[in-house]
Amino acid sequence: MGHCRSHTTRPRSASCRRAQASACRVAHFRAVSALHDLFGASVGASAALIGLLFVAISLAPEKVFGGAADAHKRADAVGAFTALANVFFVSLAGLLPRGAPDVILVIAAVAIVRIVRADVSLLQRFPGPHDWRNFGALSIALYLVEGLATRRISTGTETTDGLMAVIFALYGYSLGVAWKLLGADDRPQPR
Repeated sequence: MGHCRSHTTRPRSASCRRAQASACRVAHFRAVSALHDLFGASVGASAALIGLLFVAISLAPEKVFGGAADAHKRADAVGAFTALANVFFVSLAGLLPRGAPDVILVIAAVAIVRIVRADVSLLQRFPGPHDWRNFGALSIALYLVEGLATRRISTGTETTDGLMAVIFALYGYSLGVAWKLLGADDRPQPR
């Protein structure tokens, strides 16, 4: 994949800076273009998994969103949906011919805002002590890494490996949560 080193040497003239910026854009285009098929498959896979998450929730919606909803399940469902939506839109942005890094940066920022808003809503709806895992600290860290990796891709100082690692981590997280929402984590009740 193309790799641009725009920050290792400083061009002396404006024409050198323009040429170097153009080389970075070409390197970015090659890096993202090499993953075109992967992004295409990821769009379809994430859309299907969002549908399956809705099915998992619809099996017992009162446990997730009803009046007697469990705070952990609600936080898990919101986190999994946000993660899959992020993967869907990041993959879709990866298919764009131009401007993908800017779009992905916006998507990462929206995901962080979504997690923070869900946390505030969780605190309002379920007052009292909470488990730190309900507050999406890991998710926020992943979206920050996503933004940083994307920024580095756009400047040509990194390949797409960091972004791909975040996408795969979000897939893993979402699948684990969906499995848990289906009841895989429920302990059998003693008789």
